Amino acid sequence: MSQQIIIDYWVEKAGEDLASARDNLKSGRYQNAVRDAYFACFHAFSSVLLNEGKTFKKHKEVRSMLHRDFIRSKKIDISWGKHYDWLFDNRHNSDYIASWIKSPDKNFYSIDYEYWKGGKDRVRRSFNPDFFIKIDLDEYISRFESEGKQDRLEELKKLQD
Repeated sequence: MSQQIIIDYWVEKAGEDLASARDNLKSGRYQNAVRDAYFACFHAFSSVLLNEGKTFKKHKEVRSMLHRDFIRSKKIDISWGKHYDWLFDNRHNSDYIASWIKSPDKNFYSIDYEYWKGGKDRVRRSFNPDFFIKIDLDEYISRFESEGKQDRLEELKKLQD
């Protein structure tokens, strides 16, 4: 399989993931929306890396290359690294999130995106990523206690009050 076929597949997959994230968001499936938004970014950036001849084996390697090779060198704006980091972290932390509340779209903050539907029709849309997140701190406290991370426990216990 040629490299360009894989790149094209990942770009198309990124568009599908983002469309799925929007559908999940509209339907109130917020954890699925975050997961799909993360994979949209992951697939899109993976295609960029492969186009530059870079390969990886783990998701954290993609994240590292994004920051090292694109943000530090100012090829892309630092805000995209912050978006990616937020999605990366929250995809992993979603098991500990008790609930999500999506704020109404106010056009205050949105991310524009585009993808090729069916490989031939360009679709342009925007996505409002504003959420209020309720976290079950008891889960985090138990996790930190079992892992021996005492330095963070006091901070979490203060938030719990």
